[in-house]
Amino acid sequence: MRGTDMLLAEGMNIKVLLLPDGDDPDLFSRKHSAQELKDYIEQNQTDFITFKTRVTVENVTDPVKRSEAIGGIVKSISMIPDQILRSTYLSELSQRMGIKEQTLLNTMNGIIRKDLDEKEREREREVERGCGGQGDLRRCGLLECESPLLRTDA
Repeated sequence: MRGTDMLLAEGMNIKVLLLPDGDDPDLFSRKHSAQELKDYIEQNQTDFITFKTRVTVENVTDPVKRSEAIGGIVKSISMIPDQILRSTYLSELSQRMGIKEQTLLNTMNGIIRKDLDEKEREREREVERGCGGQGDLRRCGLLECESPLLRTDA
């Protein structure tokens, strides 16, 4: 399931299709007509968030493991750029897991905030590296000061 969060962050709608045991896509497509294959895909595909929920949370009774798995799902949902789609997934997850939607929303917002903070810190490090590590933003031309007390061109 690695890499899927990057695809979700790009706004992709990821679908998952499990094939019957022992079948790979090539073998499965050879055993069935094009229409049968189309019908199977239509009837059995599921979105990634639902799939991840089924695989990582359902039938897990240990509260710590269940909490970690739900946190991973919320992190994946947080990567989706479309706010309405994120909200829809959170609502479905809330109903499915029996957890208050507000709890999931608070968790997701914390994840988003943390990611934004990390990106901002990384941007600041890049700026510092671009300035020779000096951290002097004025010298790099990245800070213009209008205050006469702080002017450096006088």
